[in-house]
Amino acid sequence: MKWKTLTVFAAIFIAVCYTNADAQYSFTYNAEKPASVSEVFTIGDAHSDLVNTGSADDTYYITITKDLPDDWSANICVDSMCFGDSVEWELEAGGSSDVKPSFFPPSAGEGWVTVQIKSQNNPTDLKQIDFYFACGYNTLLVNGDPGDNYGEYYDNALGTAGLEYNHWYQWHCPLYPEDAEMFDTIIWFSGDSDQPLSEHDIAGLTAFLEGNGDLFMTGQGLAANMDSSFAHDYLYFRYIDDTECRDIEGIPSDLISDGFSFEITGSGGANNQAFPAMINHVEGATPTLAYAEGGAAGVKYNDALHQVVFFSFGFEAINDEQTRNDLFAKILEFFDMQTGVDESEGGTLPISISITNAYPNPFNSSANIELSNPTTRDVSVSIYDIRGRLVEKIFEGELRAGTHILTWNAQNAASGIYFCRINGSADTGRAMVLIK
Repeated sequence: MKWKTLTVFAAIFIAVCYTNADAQYSFTYNAEKPASVSEVFTIGDAHSDLVNTGSADDTYYITITKDLPDDWSANICVDSMCFGDSVEWELEAGGSSDVKPSFFPPSAGEGWVTVQIKSQNNPTDLKQIDFYFACGYNTLLVNGDPGDNYGEYYDNALGTAGLEYNHWYQWHCPLYPEDAEMFDTIIWFSGDSDQPLSEHDIAGLTAFLEGNGDLFMTGQGLAANMDSSFAHDYLYFRYIDDTECRDIEGIPSDLISDGFSFEITGSGGANNQAFPAMINHVEGATPTLAYAEGGAAGVKYNDALHQVVFFSFGFEAINDEQTRNDLFAKILEFFDMQTGVDESEGGTLPISISITNAYPNPFNSSANIELSNPTTRDVSVSIYDIRGRLVEKIFEGELRAGTHILTWNAQNAASGIYFCRINGSADTGRAMVLIK
């Protein structure tokens, strides 16, 4: 009996301790925009809020894991300070900090960074956010299907057309204006989703189209659930009703669809169309596809500055791969895009001096900077801080053709992100992370 009493008392004591820990040590971690687009050789980041909601001061273990292209680098910044892959960060009760995973892309691509935060005093309280970063291409493929399905149909069409492009996962993060405006062309599909576009998505597409971008948008649930003003003024259609028809025909003499005829059912495509819609074009636009039983299945608009193509069904459901690829090629022709171009026929590009490596990176006191110079010339090589201020000029003068290694001694510099640039140009920059 004595041992049972002690056991019960111990269990109650432990439970009370954890309850008290939960009350004293708790935090929230949120990101309104867990994705970002950047230009090549330009640092990109995403902001997230860490808030100590407990009644006591606490220390947080912040770590990042990366799934990025091999030549990309990423680190964690908290408020105005940047670190490597991990940091311990103290916050007083009620305090907050801006946790910023940042990335530096020396090449086009995309990838993920996961930020994980754990309380030192309540280690069972652990939170994480996945951040997505994209960079470098003129075309963006937006996946609006929360089930993350059907992307393969669009990847295949884009690949067949010879286009390089970035992805965006709208179910993970809306497409904000500052990201949409980084691209010339957007292809947007909704898959099985019947959810309306968010206000951020509408703002992003509005800014993109007003900036003369070209848009191809397709999806079975888009027309019925689209904000009517945005549909009329920017996508140039009016919703009529859902349809049971699955046979679609081209419009004679239409620039895109003349000669096409296909079904949006069957095993040759996604076979996922539950609620395609009939639409009408508004003034200034023209129909580009029609259902066999009547009503437009697609509209197009062209004002010489930008083009819009809208399908009120899912392009992925076209039940023949060749038809999908041929129709997609016609849309790109309507956008006046060149596809599958062999750049070698246009002559060789001029070869310029470049920074081929910086190591170690991150570094502690000094870093080696490797240059590749195809011809003898006068150059300057300088270090700049994250705000673009000159820190130190490490070389100035004639540099002979060949590979050269310069060393930057950073003894007098503070921890942070720095850029090595040739002749002050951001296009030649290489990011380096100094950790002391």
